[in-house]
Amino acid sequence: MSLELTNAGIAVLTFTCGLDGLAHPAVCGTPDGAINIFEIPESQASNALALSFFLLSTLPTASEVPCP
Repeated sequence: MSLELTNAGIAVLTFTCGLDGLAHPAVCGTPDGAINIFEIPESQASNALALSFFLLSTLPTASEVPCP
């Protein structure tokens, strides 16, 4: 995913893993709530939004977790 940002000319300053904080069923093949969290320059946020990335502030229950 960071490659998608850098290929679009968006600087990735930091990367960490996270969870969306929502309840998910424990069934094979369903989403598990894992998210990738990228810090990018604020001036490039609109470019990332155009690529279907979201602001972390839209997930108020999200939290950072150690990457596996």
